[in-house]
Amino acid sequence: MSLRNNTANGGSSPAPCSVSWINATTDLPDEEMTVLIALNDGEVWTGFREDGEWRYVSADPVEQGEGTFVTHWADFPSPPNRQVELDPRDLCI
Repeated sequence: MSLRNNTANGGSSPAPCSVSWINATTDLPDEEMTVLIALNDGEVWTGFREDGEWRYVSADPVEQGEGTFVTHWADFPSPPNRQVELDPRDLCI
C-alpha cells in the first residue's frame, strides 16, 4: 500500500488514500468494526475485534501466541471524489 503525498505542482495535500494510524495500545475500534490492521512484522491486513480479540477479516484469529500482534489500526480511507480529475501517478497502488 502506497501512502505517498501528492507533491505534484508544488502541492502538499495527502494522497486520496492516506490513512491515520492509531496505536492499538492506546485506543481500540468498536467491536466487529472492520478496519485496517498493522502487524508487528510490517504487514497490513483488514481485520476486526470480537470479544476483545483481534481477527483477520476471514475471522481467523491474529495469532498473538506465535509472536504476531496488532500494533496499529486505521479506518478505511474515504473513496475518491469521482467529480475530480486525478492524475494516475497520485493514486495509491
